[in-house]
Amino acid sequence: MKKLLFTIVFAIISIGLMSQTKTLTPELISPVDTAENQMPNVELNWQAVSGIGEITYEIWLGEDPQFDIHVEFTNTLSKYDMVNLLFGKDYFWKVRAWDEENDTSDWSEPWQFTVFDVFDLKKPNDGSEENEPNEELKWEDEIDNIGISGFDYFHYEVSLDEGFTEPVYLSDSVSSDLFEVNTVDLLFDTTYFWRMKARHDEDESNWTDVWSFSIIDVVTLKDPDNEETDLGIEVELEWDDIEGLIGYTYEFCTNPDFNPPCLVNLVTDDEVLVESLSFGTTYYWRINALHAADTTEWSEEWSFETINTVILDSPDDGSTINDPTPVFEWDEIDGVSGYELHFGTNLSDPEIRIILGADNNDYQVILPLEVEETYSWQVRAFVEGDTTEWSEDWDLTIESQSIDDYGLTEENVNIFPNPSNGKLNIELIALKQMNVQVSVMDLLGQVVKEKEFTFNQGLNTQVIDLSDIYDGIYIVKIISGETVLSNKIIIDK
Repeated sequence: MKKLLFTIVFAIISIGLMSQTKTLTPELISPVDTAENQMPNVELNWQAVSGIGEITYEIWLGEDPQFDIHVEFTNTLSKYDMVNLLFGKDYFWKVRAWDEENDTSDWSEPWQFTVFDVFDLKKPNDGSEENEPNEELKWEDEIDNIGISGFDYFHYEVSLDEGFTEPVYLSDSVSSDLFEVNTVDLLFDTTYFWRMKARHDEDESNWTDVWSFSIIDVVTLKDPDNEETDLGIEVELEWDDIEGLIGYTYEFCTNPDFNPPCLVNLVTDDEVLVESLSFGTTYYWRINALHAADTTEWSEEWSFETINTVILDSPDDGSTINDPTPVFEWDEIDGVSGYELHFGTNLSDPEIRIILGADNNDYQVILPLEVEETYSWQVRAFVEGDTTEWSEDWDLTIESQSIDDYGLTEENVNIFPNPSNGKLNIELIALKQMNVQVSVMDLLGQVVKEKEFTFNQGLNTQVIDLSDIYDGIYIVKIISGETVLSNKIIIDK
């Protein structure tokens, strides 16, 4: 009896199992239901299911949720890549599966998605101005964080009017994996309108919004500042750089109306050096830019004035110093051949008349000056055939040396022997320990030997070796704190 009961139960279970569907219904994954802005090559994904042997999936893609109009695909993978879907269109899709025994699942719940119809422009910004004539056009490479793909190419148009009627200035196509294009030789001081769309063999998207941008209309001057004064006679003119040009024309004149004679040249850089200018002269300059199709208007007209005197720096006018061999310094002037220095107690008949090269905007007095004497100095610059006016004449007075905290005076310093055979003794009676710098200069003011010594309190002697310098007359300068002493020596080995 028990055996009969077991047989009946087993048969009932077997019949129940045989009546069940062995293949489960696939669950859709992506794109999620009602997803927007999908690509024409959107990938459909669903959960894989199990069954007997290999599983085959059937995919329906329809234009309505009832799938009255649809296309059918099959795949053994749990995904399927669409091709050339229509832009801006709603699609519905569902999936079912069957195994090798043709056991077929139920259809999944149908989901819907929409293919994108338009994308966004990126650069130049809508309404932007001062753009360059080879302006780079850029557009977005994704929509809602999905990379734009699934079509053959982008098409762009650049027009002189917002309605894109004749003439369309540029109309061309670029690969679908590029998201920028360079324009060439756009007209200066002109506003352009541009738009984009995507295309494949079956369809094209709508045009993007129309954006506009304007091309630079004039070159902006930069340096030297307008109406700047006291410039050298070698001046570098600079202006803002513009990409996409053949070059710039600069015009340089001595009259504000730019009437001949003027210097006119074509350059490719955003700067030019003008040389051999005259002292105390006002110059006027302007720039335009050009490429193969157009030329800008002239820039603003700027001017500058070259210097007509030398500006002195130090020692300050009317100063009193304790250095009997001072250094005269003045502002350097670009482009000059050199400087002329007059110096003495009477400038109408100066004791010193020095010609210096262009690299020397200072002069070291060699022979010590008289103490408690007032000296005047002035400088002018020169080039061949022209000089500046003389600078202001500045005065200085050499104060007498007196015992100070360091005890460095003419009375307690002895330099010997003089003439010297190359070994020079520096003897000093110091009130306390002190550091002393000793410099030996030739008559051109060049330091040929320099050494620092420490002198202890009392009588000290230090030796400086000059055996490696040429025979001749030299100046020994001894410096401690603010005190400077100078002596002339002769080297005769």
